[in-house]
Parts: sequence; C-alpha cells; structure tokens
Amino acid sequence: MNKRYQDFQILIHEGKAGEQYTTCPKCSNDRKKKQVKCLAVNTDKEVWICHHCGWSGGLQTNSSYVPAHWNKPEYRKPKLLIHDDNLPDKVLDWFRSRGISLPTLQRNKVVYDKVYMPQVEGFVMAIGVPFIRDGIHVNTKWRDGRKNFRMEAGAERIIFGYDDIKDKPVVIWVEGEMDKFSLEEAGFYNVVSVPDGAPSDKAKNYESKFSFLETAVDMLLGKSHILFVDADGPGERLEAELARRLGKGNCKIVRLPQGFKDANEYLMAAGSANLKLAVESAQPIPVDGIYHGNQITDDVVRLFGGGFTGGVSTGYSNLDGLFSIRKGEWTVVTGIPNHGKSNFVDCLLVNTAKEHGWQWAVFSPENQPIARHAAGLIEKATSHGFTKADMTTSDVQGMMGWIDQHFHWILPGMDDSWSLDSILEMASTLVERNGINGLVIDPWNELDHQRPHALSETEYISKCLTKVRRFARLHDIHIFLIAHPAKLYKDKQGQYPVPTPYDISGSAHWRNKADNALTIYRDFYSQPSTSMNRVEPIQPVQCHVQKVRFKEVGAVGMAEFRFERRSSTYIPITGG
Repeated sequence: MNKRYQDFQILIHEGKAGEQYTTCPKCSNDRKKKQVKCLAVNTDKEVWICHHCGWSGGLQTNSSYVPAHWNKPEYRKPKLLIHDDNLPDKVLDWFRSRGISLPTLQRNKVVYDKVYMPQVEGFVMAIGVPFIRDGIHVNTKWRDGRKNFRMEAGAERIIFGYDDIKDKPVVIWVEGEMDKFSLEEAGFYNVVSVPDGAPSDKAKNYESKFSFLETAVDMLLGKSHILFVDADGPGERLEAELARRLGKGNCKIVRLPQGFKDANEYLMAAGSANLKLAVESAQPIPVDGIYHGNQITDDVVRLFGGGFTGGVSTGYSNLDGLFSIRKGEWTVVTGIPNHGKSNFVDCLLVNTAKEHGWQWAVFSPENQPIARHAAGLIEKATSHGFTKADMTTSDVQGMMGWIDQHFHWILPGMDDSWSLDSILEMASTLVERNGINGLVIDPWNELDHQRPHALSETEYISKCLTKVRRFARLHDIHIFLIAHPAKLYKDKQGQYPVPTPYDISGSAHWRNKADNALTIYRDFYSQPSTSMNRVEPIQPVQCHVQKVRFKEVGAVGMAEFRFERRSSTYIPITGG
C-alpha cells in the first residue's frame, strides 16, 4: 500500500507540484512560533526535510524520524542557486564598506535570496555563499543582516574554496568567508575557510567541527599550509587543532599587528598591500626542541593568570581529587589478572566520551571480537545489561551511532606486525583524520616485541616508553598503557599485595617514565559460596593512584568502588 503525506501528519496541497513549505509535525508544536512553515516538501521527488530540526524522509522509503546522531548521514543536495550578477545595491554597498569588490563576489558566486533562518524561526533575506567541490554545489552558507548564520540542513560540510587549492602547493587557511574574500582582494586565491568558524572558548567537544578535513584528506597530502585565523581564544583553538592535524612542520602562522583581529579588519584599516605583506611574512611554527624566552612569554603570562590546568574528569567524584586525564600525558595501569584493569579503563573511556566528547583509539586484542567489546561499552554507557530484558534492538542500533562517533579500533591483520611502531602509526592516522583524544594499548605483552640482541630488556623498555611519551606530547593525546605485573606471592594471610609499577615485568622504567600510575585491585577473602564452589569478593574494587607527575593533575591516594556486575560499571564509595 502506497504511503501518503497524511500518514506522516504532513499537511500540503496534494495537487500542487514542485516544492512546498508547511509546518513540521516533529517540532512545530513544541516551539513558540508554531505556525512557521519550516518543513520543505518536494512533491515531485516525494521527499521532505525540516530546516529547523533536520527531520527528513520520503514516501517511497517509508521513512520515519530517526535522530541525526543515531545514523550515518545521507547528505542532502542543497537548493539550486541562481547566480545573479546584479546583486542589490545595499548588498554591494555593504561589501564595499568591508573592502570587497564585485569581481570577488562574482568569482565566488555570491547570491541574495529569501531563506529560512532557524534563529528567528522564519524566512529572511540573506547573503548566500555556495560551497563547491569538483564543480558540484555541495552546501550553502547563509548570513542575514543580524549576523545570523546557517548552512543547509542535512548537506555535507566541506571547506570553502575546495576547488581553489586542488592544484596549489600552498594552502592558506582562514576562519570565515569574509577573510577569504579579503585575501583574494590582496591577490591570494589559494585560500580556504573552515565551514563553521572556530570552536568557542566554552566548547568541551569540538572535534566534530573538523569533520570537513575527512573529505579533503587525500587532496591535502603533500601541501604546505599558512594558518591565518582570528586573534582571539577560539582562533587559538582553531590554529592549534589545524596545526595538530596538518602537521606542525608543514605549517606557518600569520600574526597581525597588535589590535587587529582578522584579515578583513586589517584589509579595511591597512589596505590590500599591507594585508599581502602580512601573509608573505608568515613564520614557521617553532621547531620542537628549540625554544627561546620570547616564544613562551605569552604562555607563561597566561599560565600565571589562569593557574595550572589539570586534566578532564574521570567521571567518578571520589577519583577526581586523585587523578584527572590530561592530554599530552600517558598513564600505566597495572593489576593482578582478572582484577578488572581493562574493564576499569573502559569505564574511564566511556565517561570521557559522554562528559567531554572525547574520541578514543583502542588496541585491545584480548577484547575480541570487536563486536563483543562494543557491546561492553554500550553496557557502560547506558548502565544497562546487554540483554533483551534491558534494551531493544533499536536501542542497540542507536548506541552504535554513538560508539561510531567516539571509538576506533586498531587491530592489524594477523599477517601484519603488532609492533608498538605500527600501532602508533595507525594512531597517528586517526589523529589526522578523526582528531582522536586518546589511545589505549591493552595489554603490553600482546605487542610484537622484536628486541634487538644488542639491547637489554631494561634498555628496550626504556626506548619504547620514551616513544609512548613523545607520541602523547607530540599529538596532544592521553595514552593508557595496560601492563601485567610479574608473578606475585601471597602474604601470611593468603592475600596478594597491591602491585606497583615496580612489579611490572622487565624494568623499573614503568614507574620512572610514566606520568601517572594506577593499580586496580580487588581484595578477595577465601570464603566459599554456599551455592557455587567459588570465591566471592566481599570487599570493594580499589583504584590506587601510585604516581602523579604534576600536582595539578592529582595526588597519590586510593578510591574505592562497588562493582555493578549487570552493566560492568563501578559505583563510587564515598564514605561517611
């Protein structure tokens, strides 16, 4: 039976062809302006999309509403723009006041049209800038007179100016379309702008803002880059993240005279010749390993003003006072087998993904198959058992969308090397393509250790841990490295002692080189259960923080937890 629009509560003129606008049955009733027609319906193609909430579907696909973050996007083509060289005088006058000429507007196919603007929940006249890739219109960015911005709902995010740099060895990166226009006025056409501007100072999770790099990763290979972003907090974040992903060694940075924020502001005040000189004076990012006092003065002053900054929360109130997870550091985690090292670290990964939007790369061959590991992460993220009694197939599918956003597995084929170098190389790719914030190597003994005969085990481990530390600092990620202790012996009471990093097989460097050291410990009493012939744990799980290099990250101590078997999670025990 064929579906009709009424089946989806969509009210339109059935006999009218082409595109119509109507209210959205998914979001209009919940908004102040209930009568605003934000749902676009194409009766020729029998599809629709809401410009306010993003709901889309079609009659032939028998579509129903699914939140956008639950599934992989199927990108929508934007509305076809009609490029009219005769822009209204008020639009031309506004651009002229910003130093932008008509040829620049024509070259970039700037338009002026009536569009829906979510911020005002209505239609307004706005300037439109098309985003084009390989000659195909992919998206449009709109701006009205009140500085409200929007891009096409459901359309793909790409860099603005994609086709301008395809055959250029050097790429100039700016923060907005006006800055690109400004540099064209100064004679530079190898310029691209990020689609959504810089991440705000308050944003905890801004990795998703850089998804546009994934669409251009192959085209950007082998190019040099000049970073010309705004001189403010968000601009600093943008510059740091672009440099991290593009490679600091490939980047130069532009610094404007004091008091100027961006390229357009400098164009208006100083003219195109001085703007050109500023770009030509771009300086390489300082080389790692060589520092001068004048390079770090601003950093020291900011540090004095803001104090030392620790890492992000572990998600456990009783542990946060002892340990926080900071980028640029690595943590060794040890513990007796089956005491929950891997499970506890998985909980930390889930907590940072939920609370801070972090993305993790995981090398964990003991947690196989990968689907089983993902199921365990879903348990922890939902605090429910992975059973039909606790969740539905739809719940699992939805959570897999979340898993896809925050977790990436590294597992070279059986014919490939599982060496530390190969794992770090794959992690480097994930930094560039996905912007991961952390890496887990679990456990150390599963790596393919091809120690040269000339090196002792102690020397070999020292070199490996130096690589781990350098990788964490270079790529600004946190690394959890899980390592088993050597054989331990019970005390007179029949209990195993709490292991320390010195107990890890091979070298005292495990403690010496780690930034932080955790031990997960469960104290078992020999008290057989009456129902099953096994030893039952009657004491809490303990997380012993045994080393913290920097005091702003935490302090030595111990936090206790109650293990929730059904969801494999931990509940803090706070005492009192």
